[in-house]
Amino acid sequence: LGTRMAWHFQPRPGDARPLSVVADELGLLWPGAMLGHCVDIELTEIPLLAARGVDVVTLPVTNARLGMRTCPVPELLGGGVNVALGTDGAASNNRLDIWGEMRSAALLHKGVTKDPTAVPARAALEMATLGGARAAGFSNKGLLREGWAADLVLLDPDSPCVFSGESPSGGNTSHWFSRSANAAPYASSPACAQLYGRIEAVWKDGELAYTRE
Repeated sequence: LGTRMAWHFQPRPGDARPLSVVADELGLLWPGAMLGHCVDIELTEIPLLAARGVDVVTLPVTNARLGMRTCPVPELLGGGVNVALGTDGAASNNRLDIWGEMRSAALLHKGVTKDPTAVPARAALEMATLGGARAAGFSNKGLLREGWAADLVLLDPDSPCVFSGESPSGGNTSHWFSRSANAAPYASSPACAQLYGRIEAVWKDGELAYTRE
């Protein structure tokens, strides 16, 4: 079809069709296809996702709440697959908070893999920003770069939740305070001081500052 399409893929054990069936017999894997959950894909199938240019959307809070398995995010990222971060819907997630999803993604995989460097803070932030923009088909969003859309979120550096015990390399240090990407996944919505979309203020001082005509 060549268009962008998103669907749940392998949300629970027993629901899955082999990825080769989806790719070859059904012809449903192409650049722009977004697969949600992917909690039961085989690690041997990751090269196929990367080769086809498929995006994976991981939903860590929903998967944990519903007792699903865990999407193999470290392996997907290591295999060259673009991974985006989502909240899923209100029926399966009581709190549609992307900050909570970033924190969950940054912590969950450390426990699953028993590796404290798995999915470092910067990777979690990238899944929520650049990874999401790529999955949605935007070629000029998700980074602060000349000529790109200037979508900004400013955190209050005095908020007690804007603190990360994680160093840029993914290891732990004592009293590591960062106003950069390392702090963002461990922040929460109250720390969001201002939000700008293409330089126009959208959220400021706890109030909606912009309405579209």
